[in-house]
Amino acid sequence: MTATEPPTFAKIGVTPAFIANRLRIFLDAVPQSGVLEYDTEAGYLVRYVVLPTPAGSPTKFKVAGDEVETERVEGIVEVMWKDGP
Repeated sequence: MTATEPPTFAKIGVTPAFIANRLRIFLDAVPQSGVLEYDTEAGYLVRYVVLPTPAGSPTKFKVAGDEVETERVEGIVEVMWKDGP
């Protein structure tokens, strides 16, 4: 990784927050949110499961008991800096 390239792997609790907060993550060219982990080389990401809501409504996550559910999805994972090219 050079100073201008984002990391090819990141995980909440492992990757420093000042780096993770500056990333834009895409799966098959679709912007993602609630991403907990990704690996561009392995082609997967782990994200919170989002429930469908009406347009303009706040995001709602799927909860089971006391835990927010997550899912692992595979595809083309691309990452860029929020304030970069």
